Amino acid sequence: MIKHDDAFFDMTAGFDWDFMDYAFFPTRIKPMDIDGVVERNGRFLVFETKSDNLKLYIGTDKEMKDGQSRMYRALLDLKKGFVTIFFIEGKTPDTMKSLTMYYYLKDELNIKEIKPCTFIDIAYWTYRWFCRANGKEGVSKKSWIDKYNKYLQGGKEDDFFIKLMKDE
Repeated sequence: MIKHDDAFFDMTAGFDWDFMDYAFFPTRIKPMDIDGVVERNGRFLVFETKSDNLKLYIGTDKEMKDGQSRMYRALLDLKKGFVTIFFIEGKTPDTMKSLTMYYYLKDELNIKEIKPCTFIDIAYWTYRWFCRANGKEGVSKKSWIDKYNKYLQGGKEDDFFIKLMKDE
């Protein structure tokens, strides 16, 4: 659920940061937004979405030239293993076509790209992150997608998933 959805969907309501230009003088630094962030048990999942052919450059030689990529890398590096970034190509469920996941595992930056993908794939990988943040393993992709498709067709939350997330 989105709180204040009337303001959320009013695309003309973007915040004007121009008054801050002099505070960062002589650089060209500008505040930027994060499309979505979730915290669970001290772990963070950050979502960044872009239209077609726009990229993040985390872990590449272009990283230091792109302010947004530098910022996301700094977030990843704050506490290795506690921040995961999902970069989604596409702005709506119908236009989503790739997911790139950035995360640390044993002090090594991992980049996993899933292409092509759909919003269902992205929801599944979000579920996997949520399970791990809860210290759980979760179910297979096929099992989860079968249940998710039933849910999308008007079903209610499944007792199976509710039990899976409860503390034992």
